[in-house]
Amino acid sequence: MRTTLMVMLAAAAFGGSASAADSTGGITRVVAVDHGMSMAPPMGDARFRTKHAQAQRGDRDAMLDVAAMFGAGSGVTRDERAMVYWLRQASQRNHPLASYQLYRHYLERGLDRDAVMYEALAIRQGYVIPPRLDPRRG
Repeated sequence: MRTTLMVMLAAAAFGGSASAADSTGGITRVVAVDHGMSMAPPMGDARFRTKHAQAQRGDRDAMLDVAAMFGAGSGVTRDERAMVYWLRQASQRNHPLASYQLYRHYLERGLDRDAVMYEALAIRQGYVIPPRLDPRRG
């Protein structure tokens, strides 16, 4: 039962669903909360829904736009967790600006290890950090 629960929680954490028989023989279903990451139709205005659909099809620029919309609450309810999710998706698809934005996000929160990792990734992906925006660079 413990392993089953862990599998169900893992499936839910990654946007899926899982079901298992409980001790009475009934089926228990766990479904993840939608943070703009699942394939469920998203809430939001028409522009957000269009960009979200493009992002789910793998468009890295749309992923960056969706992240910005979640971050600002523009066309959709503000959701920092969803913003970070979409920035990471774009970063994994070699979007240097998404990697830089993750660097800034983690730096502002004092998460230096994550910040340094995304800063290095942004630079490897070709992003040139403007000196005046980063006080460490003069």
